[in-house]
Amino acid sequence: MSSTIAMQNVLPVNLDYRPMFNERSSYGAFLLPGLLALILQQTLLIGLSESVAGERQHSRIGEWLRGGISTGIWGKGLFYLFLFSAYAFFFLNVNYNLLNLPMRGNGFELSVLLILFILTLIPMAQFIGSLFKSQLLCLQMMAFSTYPIFLITGYSWPFESLPLAVQWLSKLLPTTPFIQIYSSIVQSGASLSANPSALIHLILLWCFYSVIAYIRLNMLKKNLLSA
Repeated sequence: MSSTIAMQNVLPVNLDYRPMFNERSSYGAFLLPGLLALILQQTLLIGLSESVAGERQHSRIGEWLRGGISTGIWGKGLFYLFLFSAYAFFFLNVNYNLLNLPMRGNGFELSVLLILFILTLIPMAQFIGSLFKSQLLCLQMMAFSTYPIFLITGYSWPFESLPLAVQWLSKLLPTTPFIQIYSSIVQSGASLSANPSALIHLILLWCFYSVIAYIRLNMLKKNLLSA
């Protein structure tokens, strides 16, 4: 056979390869967007939970909550909301450009998602911090949690492949619905309305952690008054 005929027999169908989302087919383009979001989450959780644990360690719970439980939660939380909103703006505009990561979504919708995510993390961090009387122990536990959280959120491998018990545990983390919406916005240009179940899940977690943070801090205040 001639070379032309031989090539037609070897490769009868030409391959037309067009990646939809990860255009460079690189692991970094897939991993880094989620990793940046995880860094944002863990720095907030560690910082705020350490702050609350410090209030218990130095016996300042009564002074902190003097104006009311809700005032204490959001008085401390608003600082972290402004700080980490600025940090989120920085990594979306600077880190993405420096690392040449794709950004296909709407900036306003992504900002709304990030603010909702941070609002959910604030009462969660305060609840976790209220469980510790030592800042050092709180830091050790929160630092250790980073890798397990990343593994069980369904980002490193399919969520459906996780054991059922781990899936239920994962659903208690704001990271799980956030990563689902965040990845679809950043990598495929989807909108918030394209993930209604994950959005409702995140809002419910915000309500859940706000309630349990309030109950926990109210218990600490009552124990302090009765002591």
